[in-house]
Parts: sequence; C-alpha cells; structure tokens
Amino acid sequence: MKSGTKKFLAALTAVVCLAGSSAAGLLQKSMPAIHLTASAKPYLTDDMVLKYQVTSDNTIELTGFSEAATTDIVLPDTIEGLPVTSIASNAFDKDDNVTSIVLPDSVTTIKNGAFSTCKSLQSITLPDGVTSIGSSAFAGCSALTTINIPEGITALEAGVFQGCGSLQNIDIPSTITFIGEEAFSGTAVTAFDIPEGITEVAANTFANCKGLETVSIPSTVTSIGAGAFSGCAALTEATIPDGVTEIGESAFYGCGLLEDLTIPSGVQTIGASAFSGCAQMKEAVIPDGITAIEESTFSDCTSLTSVTLPDGLETIGDNAFYQCSALSAITFPETLTAIGAKAFMYCSSLESISIPAAVQTMEGSSFGMCEKLANIEMAPDNANYVLVDGVIYNADQTMLLYYPSGKAGTEYVVPDGVKIICPYAFSANRLASITLPESVKIVEEDAIYDCENLTDLIVENPYCRLRGILWRWRDITIHAHSNSRAADFANSYNMNFVSLGIADVIGDVNGDDVISVSDAVLVLNYYAKKSAGLQPETDSLFENIRLGDIDQDGAITVEDAVSILTYYARKSANLDPFWDEV
Repeated sequence: MKSGTKKFLAALTAVVCLAGSSAAGLLQKSMPAIHLTASAKPYLTDDMVLKYQVTSDNTIELTGFSEAATTDIVLPDTIEGLPVTSIASNAFDKDDNVTSIVLPDSVTTIKNGAFSTCKSLQSITLPDGVTSIGSSAFAGCSALTTINIPEGITALEAGVFQGCGSLQNIDIPSTITFIGEEAFSGTAVTAFDIPEGITEVAANTFANCKGLETVSIPSTVTSIGAGAFSGCAALTEATIPDGVTEIGESAFYGCGLLEDLTIPSGVQTIGASAFSGCAQMKEAVIPDGITAIEESTFSDCTSLTSVTLPDGLETIGDNAFYQCSALSAITFPETLTAIGAKAFMYCSSLESISIPAAVQTMEGSSFGMCEKLANIEMAPDNANYVLVDGVIYNADQTMLLYYPSGKAGTEYVVPDGVKIICPYAFSANRLASITLPESVKIVEEDAIYDCENLTDLIVENPYCRLRGILWRWRDITIHAHSNSRAADFANSYNMNFVSLGIADVIGDVNGDDVISVSDAVLVLNYYAKKSAGLQPETDSLFENIRLGDIDQDGAITVEDAVSILTYYARKSANLDPFWDEV
C-alpha cells in the first residue's frame, strides 16, 4: 500500500474514533447511567431506559429502568417484536419519583416486590390480563390511593399492599380465593368485604388498619389468624361466621370500639390476647370445647360486665381478665384446675368468687387489686388451698396467698406457722396494721402493694426478708428488732422505725454477737455429750444452745453445726448468707 493511502486511512480512522467519542459523551450527558446485569439488556424509549430480558418462552420480562424523564410511566407492550408479559421481582422498587404507571395489556405477571416502596406512586393501571401478583408487590407504596384488581387474579400474596398508608379504595374481584399474611396491613381502607371462598383470614391481614370500621367475613372462613385485625382502632362491626374453629392470638387486639362480638359455638381455640384492649366489649360467652383461656385473652376489656365460662374449662392464663374493671361476678366451672398470675388483677368491681375443688395452682396476684372483693368461698374438698377467716392459704398454711382487698377490718395478725407472704397478698385493702409473726421468713416482691391506709408493719422475725414493698407515698412505721433485716430495710428507705429490742441471733451460741467456728464447736460439743447420755443442759456453756437449732427441728445435731460453718464461710467470702440458703 502506498504511503498516501495509509495516511488517508489513518486520518479517517481518527475522525471516526473522535466522532464516536463525542457522540458517546453527548449520550452520557443526555441519558442517565445504565447498570446492566449479565442477562439484562437496555431498551431506549423517548422517556427512559428500560432493562429487560428474554424469557424461555420468547416473551419479555422487564427487570428495571433508569431514572426517567417523566414521572408518568407508560410501559411498552412489545420489545424486539416480543410481547412484554412480566414485571420482574423488585424491578421498580424504591423509586421515589414515579407517580403513575400504566402497564400494557400484554402483562400477565407481576412478581414479588415489583413496585415495593415506590413512595410517590399514586396510581397504577393493571390490565385485565394480569393473573398473578407476587408478595409485597406494592408494599410501602404510601401514596397509592386506589387499586382495581383484575378478575383473573385468584390469590393476593403476603404483604402485597402492606404499608400502603393512603390506600383506601380497593376493588376486590370475586375470583379471589386466597389472601396472604399482612396483605392489607397498614392501609387506609375503611370497609372491606372479604370474598366468598376465602377459608382463612391470615395472620395480620388487616393489622393496624386504623380507619377500618366494618368488615364482612364470609361463611367460608374457618380460621382467623394471629393479629388479623389487631390495631383496628375504628372497627365497630365484625361478625365471626359459625364455621370458624380457631381465633388466633391478638386477632382483635386493640379494637377499642368493637362492642358486639359473638364467639361461635364451634370455636375450639382462642389465642393469647385475642380480644385484649377491646374496651367497648360488654359480654363474652366462651363456647363449650374451650379448655384454656390463654394469657391476656380479655385483658383491658374495661366495659366487660358478663363472662360465661364453659364446663370443661381447665385453665385461665396469666392476665386473662387483667383490668376488666366492670366485671362484678364470675362463676368458675368445677373442672377448673389453674388460675394464672394476675388473671383477675384490677378487676375493681369484682365482689365475690368461689374456688372449685379441682383448682391446683393459683397465685397471690390472681385477684390482686380487686378493691371490692370481700367474699371468697373455697370448696371444702380442695386439697391444695384452704380458707381461714376469709383469707387464702396453701394447704399446709405456710404461704399466705391472698387477703381479700375488700375485706372489713383494719388490723390483721398473720397466723403463726406462715413462712411466705406471696406477691400481692396484701393489695389495695383497708388495713392499717399488719403483724408478721416470727415464722414469716420472706415477704415477696410487691406482697404489700398499694395499701393506702397502712401505717404500721410489725415484723417479729429478725431474719425476715422484705424483698420489695410498694408503699404508695405513705409514711409507714416499721416495728422490728434493732438488729434485724427489717431495721436495715427501714433505714435504707428512710422509713419510720420502732425497735422491738435486740433479738437473739440464731447461730450465736456463745453470745459474742458473731457467728463463727466457735459456735459450731459448741454445737458439736453439746451433741457429743447428749449422744453420750450426759446432761449438757446443766453446763453454763450451753445456756444459749437453743440458738444452735438452725433447722428448727427441736434437736441440736451435726447438721446444725454444718449450717453454722457454711454461714460463716459465706460471710467470710463477703456474701450475704441466709439460713435457708445454708
């Protein structure tokens, strides 16, 4: 090749390259960057760049797009002569600019999260040919107000419209036979007719739909899932069909305006907190077949005046009727075996109860803060609890469970032999003075709670533990021995204190005010002489030997010496020993 020809071709190549470079620069300035996956291809329209891929059946699936020049998107019906039939998972998610989208008639499938969190999206047109909408497809589209679901759709998957806080108008076709969990949770819908054919209102389907006032549940429904209507604060009307057998936990939690709700006779299980916070509910009839009322099922139903419990009921769970303040009476079936902690706490209108013979477990707090509860009956053949002067104790009377809050009288002396005062045993009562005998070892947390009239607490056991008492802003006087735990308690909380003198100290056999090895030696010495048939009681060394009977069994033994040595060891290790622990 001649040198002139070579020079011409080189110059031509340079021009072409320069032109290409300039064109690319211009395109880059006029169009946003395109990020392609290995399978995605770009498609340029007048307004945007779409990403797409060709499917195995020779159709187009849109996989994404770059920032468009308009907020109103109209998607094409064909690309490369092939029909656009599918919107891929997360194809348009998190776009904050698009306000409206029109899908072509060719689209049949909208996949999971396709338009999720498009916060500015106000409207979208779904063609009649759409047959599938994936889970969370429109979740978080907080500006979306209206949606018309085509007749061809049979299922609305989980979370499909979750968090669409402006979505009020929803056109649901009769072809829908399945609605997934959280499908409409957090929407602005005010009324909803669930289509016939739906068999389950899934978990959290309408949770936190704060504007939902009425809902129609079809006869085909057999189950209402956990949290299905929880937080629907405006819900005033809902009818549970006769075919329902299960109501999940928190199903109607916080439906504060729901007044009339009948539980069908076929219901077999009711979950925890199912009706908690239904403040306007006045009556609850628990159907036969229910054996357990779960935790907090009717808690905070403050207007509930009537409860009918079924024969066969065995368990009432913790907080089941907590703060049902209008409930004045309740009848327990003979089959009842357990009443949970705080089950009827703050039922301030409750006046009387009768505990059946079958009850095996009950808490001091079960009826705590029931201000009007004055009359308690106990089945005489109950093997686990006894009623003494209207007060509930365990069978061997070592635990005081509950002093009725409405009981008359201003002074009470706990019977000797009681060792433990249970939580809320004394709560919201009229007592001005409580005496705890020497047998009482532990006053449990909140055992004396909100006793407005209480002025004096007498604690005779110097080792009695006051684990926590809520005095409700009252000046209480503690009467106890100066060297007692109660004295330390009073001092810690700057309470009034009256001394009962200096108490003999268990374990201090030699009287030197210290529990040590020397005391254990005296106990062993005493035991040895006693075992040898001698009379150690005549020896002045043993004048306080009764203080060596650590286990209070009436005999001085090696076991008592071991307890003293253990106590001494724990004390030497800077622990806070207690005789029950050694």
